[in-house]
Amino acid sequence: ADLNLALQYNPHNAAAHIMLGYVALSEYFFTKARGHFASVDSQNPEANLGLALLYIRLRDIKSANDHLNRAGFSMSPRHPYYRVIKLYAAILENPEKKHVGDALSLTKELSGDPWGQLVLVELLITASEYGSAETILDSLAQTIPGNEQLYALRAQCSYAKHDYTGAEGFAKHTVSLNPFNALASTA
Repeated sequence: ADLNLALQYNPHNAAAHIMLGYVALSEYFFTKARGHFASVDSQNPEANLGLALLYIRLRDIKSANDHLNRAGFSMSPRHPYYRVIKLYAAILENPEKKHVGDALSLTKELSGDPWGQLVLVELLITASEYGSAETILDSLAQTIPGNEQLYALRAQCSYAKHDYTGAEGFAKHTVSLNPFNALASTA
């Protein structure tokens, strides 16, 4: 609500648009997220990272890489968000175990960052590294126990492992936290 208020006072508030874009992206509201990120200067690295992740989720790797390249012009390639999103795109392009090892090496760097860890978990599930994903999710359950995305990713992981009862339970819990969570409603 405070971010929307900020936009009422200044419709061009880049920080508010970026934050609202990430919120919409975390709830899988892609059109809304794209609108917020597109409202920001096209060279803004944070907006470009958000758009890269959006296109990764849509499995449009060419567009994801275009936005990663734009972000890379003004952001260090060692930045943990940049690296995890870049590795996510690389795994989708070529699921080599090397990329998974590189992603796992980010676990410690992202340990104090729940958002980065959730993206890492998503990457690990995509790479069929369910044990590693569950380990991170177990840790996150201690720090962000009411986070709907955590349970949506648990549902996705359980479903991928053919644990349909577990997937249904986690999806129902996600929907109890947020009835509009698009990822859980498809699990």
